[in-house]
Amino acid sequence: RAMIVSKGCPAEMKNATVSLTEVEKPEPVEGWEANGNVTEENGVYTTNNQTAIIEYNSKDFSKTNTVEAEFKYQGDSTVGNIEYAGIVIYSNKDYYRFSIWPNTASNGPAVLFIQKNTEDPISRFIRKELAADKFGKNVWYKMKVVLENDYFALYLNDELICTNSSLDVTVGTFPISRILVTSKGCPTQMRNLDLSYTKPDFSSYLDFEFNDARGVSAFTSTDATLAWEDGVMKV
Repeated sequence: RAMIVSKGCPAEMKNATVSLTEVEKPEPVEGWEANGNVTEENGVYTTNNQTAIIEYNSKDFSKTNTVEAEFKYQGDSTVGNIEYAGIVIYSNKDYYRFSIWPNTASNGPAVLFIQKNTEDPISRFIRKELAADKFGKNVWYKMKVVLENDYFALYLNDELICTNSSLDVTVGTFPISRILVTSKGCPTQMRNLDLSYTKPDFSSYLDFEFNDARGVSAFTSTDATLAWEDGVMKV
């Protein structure tokens, strides 16, 4: 609403104009952003027992294929059996969830889950028990996920746990569009969130068969070593 007025005194008015000026909103700063169930102090994120999401704000993940974070469970579950903390990586509508269920209620072993497009513990590629003293309550642990195109690898405390090949899982084309570090159902702390690029560690095997090692010498290689073992040439 705009008005030009006078009252109680003769007046002249001229050159009245109204215009609109569009103010450009600044682009969000690239970096980690948390939802309302997370507080942050000195780089340590603390969550309550509701769904906590820390998302990396970026429109371009073309130079990212590795996500790392450290986690520590601080309390007991209050939301039934769905409790976890971990890393979620999206490609458009599809996503992979790498998470650990702390099993705080029974003080039993923690459990690792890897799932696609679900948080349902029944729908999973792997269910692996973990030592409670390394992945249970009040213990920091580190998770690292490498995911690029048709390859993923999961590391816990810098130890390679599995790859999609070892699980017989086909990833397919998976350009990263969104990255979350998240927890649900158990108060959790998270720190040292990091994105980077890691060259995937591939081991290649060829299906040629040889009677002895002499057949391998007929081949040459660049930036690779050839060996013969049990009738198979390994690169």
